[in-house]
Amino acid sequence: VIDPFTLTNIPLAYNKRSPQQGNKYQCDIKWGGRDEDLTRMKNFVECLMLMIRNKVLLNEGDLAKTAIRWTYPLSMPGKRHRILQETWDKTYKKYFCTDGSTGSLSESEAPIIYYFSRESTAKEMVNVDIGGGTTDIAFAESKQIQYVSSFRFAANNRFMNAYAPKDLSNGIIDYYKESIKSVIEDKVKDLVDAYNEENNRRPANMASFLFSLKDSKKVADASINASTVDLNSKLSRDENFKIVFVLFYAAIIYQIALTIKALNGKIKLPRHIILSGNGSKVVRIITNDKRVLAEFTKRIFEKVLGKEYDKELEIIGLDDADDPKAATCKGCIIADNNNDRKVPETIVVSSEGGRALASEDTYETITDDNLNKCMESVSSFFDFILGELNQSFAFDKNFGVTSLSIDIAKMEVAKPGYLRSFLEKRLDKRIEEGDREYRLDESLFFYPIK
Repeated sequence: VIDPFTLTNIPLAYNKRSPQQGNKYQCDIKWGGRDEDLTRMKNFVECLMLMIRNKVLLNEGDLAKTAIRWTYPLSMPGKRHRILQETWDKTYKKYFCTDGSTGSLSESEAPIIYYFSRESTAKEMVNVDIGGGTTDIAFAESKQIQYVSSFRFAANNRFMNAYAPKDLSNGIIDYYKESIKSVIEDKVKDLVDAYNEENNRRPANMASFLFSLKDSKKVADASINASTVDLNSKLSRDENFKIVFVLFYAAIIYQIALTIKALNGKIKLPRHIILSGNGSKVVRIITNDKRVLAEFTKRIFEKVLGKEYDKELEIIGLDDADDPKAATCKGCIIADNNNDRKVPETIVVSSEGGRALASEDTYETITDDNLNKCMESVSSFFDFILGELNQSFAFDKNFGVTSLSIDIAKMEVAKPGYLRSFLEKRLDKRIEEGDREYRLDESLFFYPIK
């Protein structure tokens, strides 16, 4: 079972005519819609399948009995999923078995299936799968996934300007990138070349590159102390930037609580919340203490739902031993032997969080009243997190967040018309992209928060 798209940067073939360039990196090959992007994706899948084939043969395995399962995000459009399915199946027929095919499972479902088999107290679970561009949520009870949801608010939003893709600046990345470059400079030329290449692209790509350095074999071979290039560790000690990650995590939990509220008793409060996807690793920047994070999470639920959290809550995925991708792959294996899985219902919550949206709710039907209610919900979120919750939970004491950074955050979100302009700009973009008549596929709640 493989999840091939965990890497943000995919090294392509070495250019023999220009050896000084070394490896070339391409990003987002899972999502790109251009012809060259599709070619890269197909070549990458074929390369992976060829390596798997060789491994099977080296282990004296039977190619015809080799099963391949791959995962995809819930937010992936059906057309894109079909292209991937066709690519995997065609390559499987080429290298393994001419009359066989591959299987797939969503990235949100797989970890839940695995943890239900691992946790003895597992009953009600919510899986939060944070990727680069989207976050997928799965609600499960008694080993059955009942509802799924997805929104375009994920890891990259912390390190890029969502409304100005050509903006190459980002406060967090700009603050750290040069000091990290100075550590690898003159020691690992390939990494410096990759750094220089990423520096001319989106800061979210640079973030992925910087986060990957601590596990780089090239860093280890050069006898560089991994802690000197560990961006995750640096940010976990940075009390000024930490408010960004607190707000990021809080917004996702707030939306989950709004979804449970909109379902009006159809699902119970979770006993476990699973953090999966590579993007979830930065939640550790906030804290590694599962009890502290669970208490913080419960208070958000209690505020949104207006009632006490009536059970113990455990956060899974914060431990160093927790590998989100390993859990995904193990879930795929278990799911392959379970033919009783029902297809979960997809739910999208209104921007004010009061109801589940229906098929007649389209981008064209959004009214000014809807936008006003969305802004009320967003303002309530910021007021609660930066005000009431900070006062009762003490962000400085529990997370190490400076009061100055909280004051700056309050000042930014209080600028007249500031958040409303982001909401309208993103909505105009969706309509411009031709989504006017399409069903609302995500809450507008995250548009201003990005």
